[in-house]
Amino acid sequence: MAPSTTVPSASAIEVPETLLKKRKQNEKAREERLAAAAAARKASKAKRKVIFKRAESYVKEYLSKEKEEIRLKRAARAGGDFYVPAQPKVYFVVRIRGINEIAPKPRKILQLLRLLQINNGVFVKATRATQQMLRLVEPYVTYGEPNLKSVRELIYKRGYGKIDKQRIPLSNNAVIEQALGKYDILCVEDLVHEIITAGPNFKQASNFLWPFKLSNPTGGWRTRNPTLVFRPPNMPAVNRLFAANAQWAADVAKHDPTFFKESAKGQAPHTLWIGCADSRVPETVITGAKPGDIFVNRNVANQFNPEDTSVLAVLRYAVDYLGVEHGAFFLLVKIAIVGHTSCGGANASLAAALSGAVQGDGPVATIPSEAIDSDLNRWLEPLTKLASSLPLSSLPKDDALQLVVEENVKAQVEQLAKSEVIQNAWTKGTPKGQEIASYNTNLQGIQGLPQDLVDWLAPTLQVSSFLARERHAPDIVAVGFQELLPLHLGLSGLSKSVIDNRDALILSQIEKHAPNKERYSLIAKIVNVGVALLVYGRDEGVARQVVDVETSWTGCGPAFMGNKGAVGVRFRVNAPEGTAGEVYTFVNCHLTAHDHKLKARVADYHHIVRTLLFSPLSGDSKTPSTIYDTSHLFLFGDLNFRLDVPEAHSLHPKRITHDFSKAIESEKTREELKEYDQLTVEKRKGTIFVGLHEGEFWKFKCSYKYHLGEVDQYSIKRMPSWTDRILYATYTDIPDTPKSNITNLLYTSIPSYTTSDHKPVVSLLLLPPRPVNTPSSIPTLRLPVTFLPTPDPYATVKRYTGRAFDRVIGIIWWLFTVLGAGNVLVGTFNFLVGLGAWTWYRGRPTGEDSAV
Repeated sequence: MAPSTTVPSASAIEVPETLLKKRKQNEKAREERLAAAAAARKASKAKRKVIFKRAESYVKEYLSKEKEEIRLKRAARAGGDFYVPAQPKVYFVVRIRGINEIAPKPRKILQLLRLLQINNGVFVKATRATQQMLRLVEPYVTYGEPNLKSVRELIYKRGYGKIDKQRIPLSNNAVIEQALGKYDILCVEDLVHEIITAGPNFKQASNFLWPFKLSNPTGGWRTRNPTLVFRPPNMPAVNRLFAANAQWAADVAKHDPTFFKESAKGQAPHTLWIGCADSRVPETVITGAKPGDIFVNRNVANQFNPEDTSVLAVLRYAVDYLGVEHGAFFLLVKIAIVGHTSCGGANASLAAALSGAVQGDGPVATIPSEAIDSDLNRWLEPLTKLASSLPLSSLPKDDALQLVVEENVKAQVEQLAKSEVIQNAWTKGTPKGQEIASYNTNLQGIQGLPQDLVDWLAPTLQVSSFLARERHAPDIVAVGFQELLPLHLGLSGLSKSVIDNRDALILSQIEKHAPNKERYSLIAKIVNVGVALLVYGRDEGVARQVVDVETSWTGCGPAFMGNKGAVGVRFRVNAPEGTAGEVYTFVNCHLTAHDHKLKARVADYHHIVRTLLFSPLSGDSKTPSTIYDTSHLFLFGDLNFRLDVPEAHSLHPKRITHDFSKAIESEKTREELKEYDQLTVEKRKGTIFVGLHEGEFWKFKCSYKYHLGEVDQYSIKRMPSWTDRILYATYTDIPDTPKSNITNLLYTSIPSYTTSDHKPVVSLLLLPPRPVNTPSSIPTLRLPVTFLPTPDPYATVKRYTGRAFDRVIGIIWWLFTVLGAGNVLVGTFNFLVGLGAWTWYRGRPTGEDSAV
């Protein structure tokens, strides 16, 4: 018999169930960790092999490229040629100065480049757009092409990545793989290769790299000394010219470092100078002008000979390309014919006239030592005949010479006034420059625009291709808004404060950023619900010539409500005496949304044509005029036409994915997709926008639909499309031809505005000169014979029916919103609760009823 004991054996002890489960879980977790660690070691080993192979292939690629470049250099040298290296693919840009008092444009570019601090550096892909950006910020940055060694050392030694907006050191390839693995960039060498070769994922790789923080150079930043000019004794005259030019260039660069860079952008002289070639009267010296101020033609005795192709070419270039017309789009350029005292040519002609060299209509030997038919005698012959017709015999020689000089200038002015170029210029009384801007502000109200509108309304930048160095202000600026303010406020008619705020902001901005500080005046403004239009005219140009200003509106929503529709501004600009001038019509539209409602958009267009009416152009007619009864028509806004990519297209399955957004970054892809743009397709059919033309909209990225707060990230809820458009026509356009006589200088979207899911668009248009044979009556658009727009006889009834619905629904909506403290659903709930409480209160039993 076993001895009895109170201590239980190990087998007799019962382990709690929870402890057993815990042990099993720990054992399982340990096995999983070991398996995961083994798998990670295996994957890491395999990945290391891939990384080593890639690094090896990169080294071979770099060596092959270096050897090929050496071979090409040797081959060029052997053939007696020069080897020209390929253009840089990548720049490394470093910010070197400028924190305070930077102009808005350079500041915006530095922000886009992520150069927010001095000594910050970034890699930038060398494209036309980035090169133009860099030229605009050259005073604040230095840049150049980095070599492989520089790129590798920067990334290895100073590289940080951006992950979840945090600055993470590149201490492990896993950091790179985590952020860029989806682009097949797994390690530092992949990153270096993508940067140095400007690969297809350069943008993602560069944005992943946090801007490099560099140190000041040893000894600090130093200013380069200007080129020293050595003047050895007995220097030949031509060498003295070169030396003097070098000294002048150095002095100018020291005094005004931006002079040569600004001059390289183009000329905008204020005067055409036709003067004498006499070396004693250089125009820039005697007028104190700077280079670029005066366009010059100089000849012997300041002659304007209508048969001289040289002076005619200068005149035509000045008028047609530098702008000699009266304050139109180009700067006002004066023409000056300038004589001077003691003119050698005038003195010779005076002497010949007094000696009786002029005999009838035959040739004149002004210079007796020259052959009578020599170039010099033939050139001075008109001046000598002019001198012989003057009463000079009784005058002292000096007074006679002065009279010849003065009468010569008068005669040349008369010749100039008779020239075809000047006659045409005087006939062209039409303002030329039109800036059209449109923005769907996504119901943001006063908060829908930033306070600095330089990118949009002062288009000296073309964001995505950075155009426009023209130093000229447009005569007319038309700005359209859609979804200007929350819909319930718009329907209620409470838009005055918002449109007044827009007016003040826009006027201040276009005057602030006008290249020559031009002043503007508001011609007209109109708003219907959320569709608004403001038109401004330049004070020294069109604003003083505007008459007969009208505004109009119409609705295309349900029951003709104004949540969709159009507003218009029309005015007439006076023209030269004897003509009725020209009529300008601006129409801002917001058409029906959604991809599948194409027919509704087409119907909206026809409704606008028939109901957006103005006064008759002719006093004899009582029939209202449509938007097509005008000399110039500009139609723009959120037209809501979408891309309709066919199922057979390779991008159709990706149309609402980020892959589609990435694909349309290529201009070539966008040009292909324009064939599926609904507006383009319907316009070719002739169903919409008859007679109107448009610029190359595919040159810029789709203007809709973006994530709010993002510069270039599309929402995948909608397929990106060019919904915001600008179209135009002028009376000289020929029907059924694809090209307009209006020149589209600029047509782009502005990606930097992020308060809406749309991007604003802007176009800078140059109207053609007024033809010489323009009729005295108001010229109107020429339309195809198959298209005859007619006013709707019930247009007024429809418009005011829609406005009545607007006000009723808007006020009710506004009241519910107020009850809900800004939320209409909460307001509706509160209203129903209050109505129920009031009904209960009215129907509750009284004290007498209870007693009974």
